[in-house]
Amino acid sequence: MKTLLEDYLERIDWGTKKLPIRLYPFSRRFPVPNEVSLNRAFRLVVIDPHVSFGRPVIERKGISTAIISDRIDAGESVQDLAEDYDLEPWEISGALIYEKAA
Repeated sequence: MKTLLEDYLERIDWGTKKLPIRLYPFSRRFPVPNEVSLNRAFRLVVIDPHVSFGRPVIERKGISTAIISDRIDAGESVQDLAEDYDLEPWEISGALIYEKAA
């Protein structure tokens, strides 16, 4: 039980007043290039009340996961979105997997 709780607590950033300020939600596994650290991959999507009113975003750029999903559903490709937002294709795929699972 302790290990399980620790895994969840690692996905929270704590503020100076010992209150949670940011959450990195769990999502399904997605392919990540070998050169990308697992910590970076696990922290791809963030929920922060100070960014986008607490809606899930890709942490590195602040792009809404819902926008990624909407554009993919409209027929755009992962590569096109990666170029538009200056992201890696694996980041687009990870955000899409998160959004579809949520």
